[in-house]
This record gives sequence, structure tokens and C-alpha cells, in this order.
Amino acid sequence: HRILVVVELTGGNDGLNTIVPYANDAYYQNRPTLGIPKKEVLKINDEVGFHSRLLGLERVYKYGKLAIVQVCSYPNPNLSHFTAMEYWHTGVPNGADARGWIGRVADAESPTAKRDYIVNISKEQSLAVRSQVHAPLVFTDPEKFTRKTGDEQKDTMAALTKDKPTSNKSLELLRRVAANAGDSSVLVKEACAKYRTTADYGSRTNTLVADLIKVAALINAKM
Repeated sequence: HRILVVVELTGGNDGLNTIVPYANDAYYQNRPTLGIPKKEVLKINDEVGFHSRLLGLERVYKYGKLAIVQVCSYPNPNLSHFTAMEYWHTGVPNGADARGWIGRVADAESPTAKRDYIVNISKEQSLAVRSQVHAPLVFTDPEKFTRKTGDEQKDTMAALTKDKPTSNKSLELLRRVAANAGDSSVLVKEACAKYRTTADYGSRTNTLVADLIKVAALINAKM
């Protein structure tokens, strides 16, 4: 079984200083102070190379385990940041789709609902994982991963998760999400608490490192 792990870095990444076009004079003419000196570039070929601090990525690239896609774009680009993010998450530029690209892949791979088929480690669900079939499991802190309900809602939620599937698509989605969250929260807590490794992930105060450890823990627990 193959597992796809997507790391989305939503900060402002400087692509020209990540994969440096060191052979292009225009790069240094326009970046007299920001340009990465040629002698520091980790050369990929005669045209471009990695930033000097990306030794880890360079190593993985040399092993044939990394591909680089440059100049990602789409025709007639929309200049709205938020619209562009929507296109990015749906994979439908200049169009609209209620599902995200990861959600559509999951629907195609498994037309029937599977528990924990999509896991989204984030404070809120990404549009990219929105699926017509699957209820994404969304959490950020395993210890605080619980369903938030008031006392008056507990009986209703308990009854909802025990109900049999219905023909009402909206109600069925709500039922699946509620059941998935309730059952999976226990598995997530146990998986992350029990996970042990000798791998050096670096500083665990780094958010990306902390999230990747959660990914490893869930994979290790066969989720």
C-alpha cells in the first residue's frame, strides 16, 4: 500500500533562491544583494542549483528520490492571492470544483468510504482534502483531539454516530464525520504517545518537524 504525504508550506517561499539560476546573468543583475554567489550554489546542472543550506534536499535528489518542477503556473493568472490558493487546492485553475485535488484522487482510488483514508494535520481542514466520499480526519494536537460538544449535544451526537446509513447525503456525511472523529481520536492519541524512533528529526520545537513525527507515528500505527 502506497502512502502519499503532502507537505504544504504556505509561507512566502523565494523560488529563485531555492533553485538558483546561477548561470543567468539577469538573476545577479536584479539581485545584487539577494543573489546567492555561484561558488555557494549546490549545482544540479550547468543552469541551476540548490541554495547552499539545502544539503538534505541535494542528497535526496542525487539518490533519484526528488523531482523539481519549476515555473509552476497556469494560463491567464488571477492576481488574487485567495483565488490562486483555491486553484492550487482544487487543481482547477480558472474554474470551480467543490472537491480538492487530494479528495478527488482519494475518491478515484477508493469509490467507497474508508475510515482515516485522508488525514489532514492542520488547525482546520484544507480545501485540498475535501472529498465527496471520504470524511478527512483533521487534527493538530493529538492530546487535544476530541469532539467539542456541549452537554445538551452529547446525546444527539452519540445517537447520530450509532444510526444506520441513510439516503440523505448531507446527514450521512455528518454521521460519518462524527463517527470518524470519535473513534479515530483514540487511535491518534495512542499512536503518537507510543511512537518511538532512533531517527534524528532535528529540533522538535520546529512545527514542520513536529508534524512529520505525527505522520510517521500514524504510518507506524498502520493508519
